[in-house]
Amino acid sequence: MTCCCSLGNQFSLKLRLCGKDSKNKLVTGFPEEYTNPLLTLLGYETLRCRELPLALKLPTERRARSVADKLLSQPACIMDQQQPAHEAGLSIRSINCLFSQQTGLSFSHWHQQAKVVASLRWVSEGLPVSEIASLSGYSNVSAYIDVFRQSFGKTPSRFN
Repeated sequence: MTCCCSLGNQFSLKLRLCGKDSKNKLVTGFPEEYTNPLLTLLGYETLRCRELPLALKLPTERRARSVADKLLSQPACIMDQQQPAHEAGLSIRSINCLFSQQTGLSFSHWHQQAKVVASLRWVSEGLPVSEIASLSGYSNVSAYIDVFRQSFGKTPSRFN
């Protein structure tokens, strides 16, 4: 098995992990005297990494959760608060209150974050940014890039 780790802006490490031997020692494909320093370095670099906001808290209330699930399954879906609120039998005020109380984000901010987090799969696949923006429900590529940069500190093209 190969494990590729890219940590920070300037650190990249590739380890060939083959498993463990009969004494439960890690077998990396490197000479034994390199394994411990490499794993130590990997540990230090992991601690230095900036945590990415990849977790998107979901509302727990049944109707709000159905709205969240729908939006997550269709990131390109362009709708304001009124349509999903109406479909779930909620007022705009209620959907905003539920999302704010249960996720810590307003409905519109949560929806924006959901689209950006969903777009990471296309960024990692190397799709063109204009296509990713479209798949994520952005008609303006610059707006998508700005939101992505605010969320992750880099533009999509520099993220990998």
